[in-house]
Amino acid sequence: MKAWACAISNATDRNPEHFERREKEYSQCIERLGGVDIPAKLLGVVTMALEVNPDQDFLGKIYMNLDLGSHWHGQFFTPYDVCVAMAKITIDGNIEQMRDKPYISLSDPACGAGATLIAGINELMRHGINYQTEAVFVAQDIDEVAALMCYVQMSLLGAPGYVCVGNTLTNPCTGPSVLRPIEREGQELWFTTMFFAEKWNSLRKIEGIKDVLKMLEPKKKTATFTFYVGEIDMDKTYAKGEDRLLDEKNKYIGIVAPGAPDAVKQQYELLFSALIEECRKDPALDTAVLKPEKTFGHYMMYCTNQAMKLTNPTEEQRQKARNREEPISVPVTSEMLIGWARDYYMTDNLKEDKKEKPKTAKPKAEKPKAEEKAEKPKKDSKVLKMPKPDKPAVAKKDLYYKSGDLYWMVEKGTPMPTEDALKDAESITKAEYMKAKKPKGQEEKKEQKPKPKKKDEFDGQMSLFDFMGGGF
Repeated sequence: MKAWACAISNATDRNPEHFERREKEYSQCIERLGGVDIPAKLLGVVTMALEVNPDQDFLGKIYMNLDLGSHWHGQFFTPYDVCVAMAKITIDGNIEQMRDKPYISLSDPACGAGATLIAGINELMRHGINYQTEAVFVAQDIDEVAALMCYVQMSLLGAPGYVCVGNTLTNPCTGPSVLRPIEREGQELWFTTMFFAEKWNSLRKIEGIKDVLKMLEPKKKTATFTFYVGEIDMDKTYAKGEDRLLDEKNKYIGIVAPGAPDAVKQQYELLFSALIEECRKDPALDTAVLKPEKTFGHYMMYCTNQAMKLTNPTEEQRQKARNREEPISVPVTSEMLIGWARDYYMTDNLKEDKKEKPKTAKPKAEKPKAEEKAEKPKKDSKVLKMPKPDKPAVAKKDLYYKSGDLYWMVEKGTPMPTEDALKDAESITKAEYMKAKKPKGQEEKKEQKPKPKKKDEFDGQMSLFDFMGGGF
């Protein structure tokens, strides 16, 4: 078996490591067999058998009939009829999807002599698919003799692919793609002759070129931005927006919390550098930065609002962020940060846009005295109008009631109970309701008093958050 495999492999696989080693192994096998006559005749028998009937596991059946399988290792080849049934189930249900692919791959991680892949070959042929140009076959087995039997039969059938000798569980055959496997330590790859056909060589070259182009693309750097919104006096006037940003940069880096990592200062450096560069490129942005009401601290608050739209943090996460316990991380890019800067600095405040114009009182038109004195025509007393049904009363806020040992709540916006339902009920506070609903033995948690809000501290979302993005 080893002599056949080496002869087939060295006809096309010119990998120096494979070629030289297999030439030596072939010579040693021929020397043990006493010449090439016996292996040549036997290979001719196998070739004719598969030529007459390609829909069979010729070598696997002989191997098992001679009781050569190792039952100590659980080596029992799957009967070919079972392999045919599995191939039909797998391929018949996915044939339309297979036709839309550039090529399809069939893999057997415990191939034996290749019965499952041979059944797949014949099933593809029954559906009119040329397996030599539209499919790749991958096999692996821990037993070298079984793997080489699979390799010989796949090669004689003209199936493009390869067989890996190795343990599938602990050392599976992998690589950048199906067409480019990597031979690792403890493995040995055997490539079929058809795997070196022009089409498959071209596809491998195309995949390699794509990988090179990806490597040449500039990679976006990743950084974590942690912003601490503090209180800064910005009464000073500046000639350029760039000058103002430089001053803000020094002040904000100076107020970074002592316990914060050194990377925080570096993050400020990156962000301010990007903003200053944009101001140099765009005079309009440079002028907008000079607006007195526009500060870097408010810009951070605006970024917080925009970042919160990209995620959905829980109230607990928000509270931790406000208390500077744990930041909220949001993935953004440098383009997004610059875009938010333009939106903030170059757009007027929403409060200013929404200022209502003073209403001018319109003079009321005086009615003629004749019209005022004119009596309204009497309506026909015989015409009766149906009274409009009264709308049910709705709770304007959450209400809490107690009736005996029963506690219940009326949520805001829901219809109010009837008078009969409230007849024996007693109105209670929310604290009394929550205390009654709490299971016995559970300790009451002390309410944490909110920390006083600083001048420029954003309390709507959080005052500390992470940006994971970058590219500066």
